[in-house]
Amino acid sequence: MKFPLPQKKPISASSFSDARKKLDENIFKVLNQRIIAAHDTLAEPDNQSQRWLNHRLFAVDGSKLNLPRELIDHHYRTPSKDAYYPQGLLSCLYQLKSKIPYDFDLVNHGNERQCALAHLKTLTTGDVVVYDRGYFSYAMLYYHMQMGVHPVFRLQKNTFKAIDDFRNSTQTDQIITLLPTKETQRDIRKQYPDIQFKALTIRLIKYTLEGKTYCIGTTLLDERYTIDALKEVYHARWGIEELYKISKNMIVVDDFHGRSERTVKQELFAHFVLITMSRLCTNESENLLNSLLNLQPDEMDPKQTIQANFKNSLATMSRHLEDIMFVPARCIKKVMDDIVSSISRNHQKLRPGRSYIRKSKKPVNKWRGCESTA
Repeated sequence: MKFPLPQKKPISASSFSDARKKLDENIFKVLNQRIIAAHDTLAEPDNQSQRWLNHRLFAVDGSKLNLPRELIDHHYRTPSKDAYYPQGLLSCLYQLKSKIPYDFDLVNHGNERQCALAHLKTLTTGDVVVYDRGYFSYAMLYYHMQMGVHPVFRLQKNTFKAIDDFRNSTQTDQIITLLPTKETQRDIRKQYPDIQFKALTIRLIKYTLEGKTYCIGTTLLDERYTIDALKEVYHARWGIEELYKISKNMIVVDDFHGRSERTVKQELFAHFVLITMSRLCTNESENLLNSLLNLQPDEMDPKQTIQANFKNSLATMSRHLEDIMFVPARCIKKVMDDIVSSISRNHQKLRPGRSYIRKSKKPVNKWRGCESTA
């Protein structure tokens, strides 16, 4: 498209670098939230395709990233004394139905629960958040109940005796109360000074899948939340694993150009904004494609559902970023329509339950698997 640029001559690399040092990395968090808010205002208020039993559905998970060596000065630690690169914990709150990264952060510690509690600030009463093993604790349950947010935890062994008793029993659905011992309360208060100890009600469910027993804890006590429904919700958290696969394999987000904490966070947070923009356009494309089959979101047969190629969506959005940023406001709708149209050209039917592992024919990196001759 032909449109006037902000200036005739491009800025120099040194000027760009100096300006980047002054840019607060949290601007990308604000930008991501504003994009989501703008989309939500245009979406149908009664659209249940993005909800689960009238709840917004989220998942939280963390992933370790290797960072530039310079971040050791910012208290990012190496995983072992012989390692060269430090690591940071990337934590993300992910909206499962829309497949959008909703909140995110990079921290120099490994406390996933602390990150999860920080994500709670962006949620509202009635939201549901799914967690894998390692997240459950009395404090996590307490603060979720204080916020009116419903957690769905996969429970580990040896957390509370009442939970272990349920795990070893023949019951599959039980409501219990939890209250730590006085000694445990003292330990918890050291980390959470404002916590007020009281008996907390939690529902426990248990089921077996492919020979493996899953024990789930939640504050969703009503009978309409059946075991099958909660089982489906827990396994839906795999979507956040797919997000990290996109980040690490498609975008290769850990190939950093910046060498400071600020520039590393800029790149990480900006890539989440790119994923959000691409996913919103992809969702619109898939809705249009499936509407041609006269399929409503709640009645789609998985064998008939059309799915856009998300790798192509990322490439398409990347090509149009300059258009989005600099085009006059009167032309922005045409730009977005062009993006959705381009994404729609590359699609295929969803193929659930494939039983054969896809084998990559891509050449193996020559450095991988080299044996030391020392």
